[in-house]
Amino acid sequence: MIGAEFTGHGSQQYATMKVVSNGFPGLENLKDFGFVEEPDVPALLEACGQSGFEFDMMDTSFFVSRETLIATARPGMALWRERVFVSMSRNAVKATDFFRVPVNRVVELGTQVEL
Repeated sequence: MIGAEFTGHGSQQYATMKVVSNGFPGLENLKDFGFVEEPDVPALLEACGQSGFEFDMMDTSFFVSRETLIATARPGMALWRERVFVSMSRNAVKATDFFRVPVNRVVELGTQVEL
C-alpha cells in the first residue's frame, strides 16, 4: 500500500489516499466537512492528483442515489403532511450541486418511496 496525505482548507486534513488493489486508488479516513464548509469533491480529487496520484476528471464517474417521494392516502401520516414533506424534499439541494460534482460525469440511480 502506498499512502499520500493531502489537505483541505488551511491545515485540516480531509482524507488519506491509498492504492487499494491493482493500482486502483481509494480514499481512506475521509473526514467530515464542517457545517459552514461547502464540500467540493472535484477540488478534493485534484488535491489527490497533486499528491502523486494521477487524476483526470474526464476519466472519473460519480455514482449518486436519488429518492423520489410520493404522497399516498395510506394510513399513517396525514395526506396534507405527506404533501408538505414531498414538496420540501423536491426543494432540497441536489447532491450533485451540493458536492459540486460535474453533471456530465454523474450516474444517477433512483427509487420511488411511497409515504
